[in-house]
This record gives sequence, structure tokens and C-alpha cells, in this order.
Amino acid sequence: MNKRGVSEVIAAVLLVAIVIVIIAIIFTWSYNFVQKKARESKENLYCQELDIAVRQSCYEESTARIAIKNNKDIAVLDDSMVRLEGTTSYVEVPFPPFSTIESFEMKQIEFSYNKSIIGNIQKVMLFPKLILEGKKFFCDGIENEIKAC
Repeated sequence: MNKRGVSEVIAAVLLVAIVIVIIAIIFTWSYNFVQKKARESKENLYCQELDIAVRQSCYEESTARIAIKNNKDIAVLDDSMVRLEGTTSYVEVPFPPFSTIESFEMKQIEFSYNKSIIGNIQKVMLFPKLILEGKKFFCDGIENEIKAC
């Protein structure tokens, strides 16, 4: 019988090639993982630098108003979000168009809501959207009690 198989040299080359491919895959995955974690850390630090305060918040029958003061040199983008939490439910409402809060600016923003769905509003949460190195991201919510106007 003629037995033929892969020579030892070719087997060694194949094993080395497979190991190199596996190392390349692990390196690519770990590089992307580290880059993602570094980006998240930068965003968290940037959010911690942000100093905004909800100065006043009040509601009427179907309208809520909040006054926001930006105390830092970081603009809060107009596609930020506000969560209005009521006795029965909550609703997340985007900032109205062109309502960017520039550096060191105070702005009053008005939101409409459906009282039959939410109930009486109890608190408002602001989720500022910032831009860092050309990418937009949300920061954690800033909570504030809300009263009747």
C-alpha cells in the first residue's frame, strides 16, 4: 500500500499559519475592546466636567417648563432628552429644535405632555447630549423635583 500524507514541513507551516491567524484575531478583538473602553472613559470624564443645574421646574395641565443653567464651557446639544415622571407612567421628550444650551447660558425650555397617560408629574430628569471628538453621546440623568406653576 502506498500511504501518502502531509509532509512534516507543510504540517509545521500550516500550524504556524493557524497560530498567526488566531493571534491576529485576538489582537484585533482586544484592540477594539480597549478602544471602546477608552472612549467610554473619556465620555464619562467629559460628563463629570459638565456642570448644569435645573434651576426651576414646574408644570401646568399639559405643559412642563424647566430652566436650565449651564455653568461650564461645554454646550448641551438640542437633541438632549428630558424624562417627565408622573404618578402612573413616564414619557421621554426630546428638546425642542434649536434649544442648544451654550456655555454659561441659562435657558427655559417648555415641553407638552399628555396628563391622562402620565398622571401628575412628580419629577423631571435631564439627559444631556454632548459632543466629544465629533461623536455625540448621552450623559447620565440629572434628577429634579417638579412642582405646579
